[in-house]
Amino acid sequence: MLACATMLCTSAAISQQEKNLYCFTPDNGTYPYAGMTEVNGILYGTTVTGGTGGCSSYVYNSPGGCGTVFSYNPATNEEKVVHSFTSNGYQSDGDGELPYGGLTYANGMLYGTTTSGGSGDCDYDFYSQEYEGCGTVYSINPSTGAETVLYSFQRNGTDGVYPMSTPIFVKRKGGQLFGLTSEGGTGGTCYESPGCGTIFKLDLATGEEKVVHSFQNNGTDGVHPTGDWTSLAGVLYSTTFSGGAYGYGTAFSFDPATDKETTLHAFGSGTDGAYPSAGMTETGGLLYGTTANGGAAGLGTVFSLAPASGTETVVHSFQGDDGSDPQADLISSKGLLYGTTYGSTVNGDGIVFSFDPKTNVETVLYTDDWADSENNYLTMVKGTLYGTVSAETNCAFYGGIYSVTP
Repeated sequence: MLACATMLCTSAAISQQEKNLYCFTPDNGTYPYAGMTEVNGILYGTTVTGGTGGCSSYVYNSPGGCGTVFSYNPATNEEKVVHSFTSNGYQSDGDGELPYGGLTYANGMLYGTTTSGGSGDCDYDFYSQEYEGCGTVYSINPSTGAETVLYSFQRNGTDGVYPMSTPIFVKRKGGQLFGLTSEGGTGGTCYESPGCGTIFKLDLATGEEKVVHSFQNNGTDGVHPTGDWTSLAGVLYSTTFSGGAYGYGTAFSFDPATDKETTLHAFGSGTDGAYPSAGMTETGGLLYGTTANGGAAGLGTVFSLAPASGTETVVHSFQGDDGSDPQADLISSKGLLYGTTYGSTVNGDGIVFSFDPKTNVETVLYTDDWADSENNYLTMVKGTLYGTVSAETNCAFYGGIYSVTP
């Protein structure tokens, strides 16, 4: 390992730790924007486009289809398309398109969201002369590949629209999914968007969806939530990309038992970070996350948050040679945190890093030399980190899967 806090790192010095495993193709999915979820040694993920489903939108009809759910076997290096999404236009039976979020596993099923598609009637596409859907919540049976649309979002003034993150399963009342939509709800207009985003719950027994919180454009609440959830002692935690007291995003909690949302910290008061794109991860009783901007150098931060008090502390400010613009969730393994950055000052490429919360030391594990960016969260399987890149020069820019051995 080579620490880069005070020196310039090169990929040549540490490239032996990284393996380029798989290149996506239009038929097998293109542009994975989320990390992968491990189930019994198999990794499952999503690609935003590609697949064989066909897409109603002219803009997203290239390349391939409307996105996929895929599996990847690290033991055999085999990728399989589990499901190709299809969108057939306004109020159709299309099952969604553009799955930006990842997957959560519970009770033998995978659950996820698509940002567009479904039977709603959101944006009008002047090329296809049809309305595009508002997004869906779906389930996937990993054994059979059977996909079921559990809910299609509708723009009706109170419904959330455009979910971009991964839902979380809460084992109560027969099982509920809690998720975030980046727009919609009753919080007013946010940066020309109708609605500032919502927290919703979906009852898996009845199929009923309910908006339990609409983010408000009021200078206190955050707006446009895009981060994933984490759960600690029965309470859910996540971030909003913007809004709050300074307009640079918030960290918040949500209690599923009471449906109460609480802003814990507003970013942007100084050097505490700005614009958190990802969620947070718990270790040692604290929540750890990243901001894409802010910090001492303005290039992003790793921060800790005390869930009880809301006290936020910047524990690392990226300097450029050790990464910049982190946009993905951190993961925790054996006392260390692992993450990625979208860029760096090393050829402009992203990096994979570890962070020791006991010493606050960040270590560069790998500086990218085969992809345009490392912007997705990692998954640890038997001591090896696996990740996806959304665009890759050696894969015709369709994205790929790689591994890094810490």
